[in-house]
Amino acid sequence: MTIDRPEASLNTGLKAGFLLILLLLIGMTLLGLMRMASINQALEQIVNENNVKTKLAHAMKDAQRDRMLIMHTMALLTDGFEQHAELDRFNEYGANFVKARIRLLKKNLSAEEQKVIEMVREATVKAQPLVVQAIDLAMDGNKTESLDLITAEISPLLKQVASRLDDLIESQERETQRASQQAA
Repeated sequence: MTIDRPEASLNTGLKAGFLLILLLLIGMTLLGLMRMASINQALEQIVNENNVKTKLAHAMKDAQRDRMLIMHTMALLTDGFEQHAELDRFNEYGANFVKARIRLLKKNLSAEEQKVIEMVREATVKAQPLVVQAIDLAMDGNKTESLDLITAEISPLLKQVASRLDDLIESQERETQRASQQAA
């Protein structure tokens, strides 16, 4: 017959308790690591999405700026071939603007971003007939009238477009910052 000594049962209980606490700590650590990985993945996705949206907004802004420069150049050129070459470049940048806008609209946009993009569209639609008129004047040799129209009416409208695109970029930066703070 074996007699249980109190030290042996106490020793076994301490070992079991220590093992249980150790297993709980390992479980909590694994749970914490999995949660951190999930947060990092979500943050990375948000940042990547906002980087793409920012890149598209910059592409729109660059295309709009280049079109403005080309429009000025066309009004100053006297050679018809050079004007037509510039017109081709002008149309290419217009296509780039539209492609970037379409890709941007396919992204998951906040209400603020949608509002800003709509304001960009409205300003662009308002400026477009004037742009066509200025180009037609330049192509027909009416350089002074074309430059006057560009300076007086088109430039202010296109500055609004650029300002709205800056608003869009700032909105995306705030969204990235907000996601980063939330993850922290």
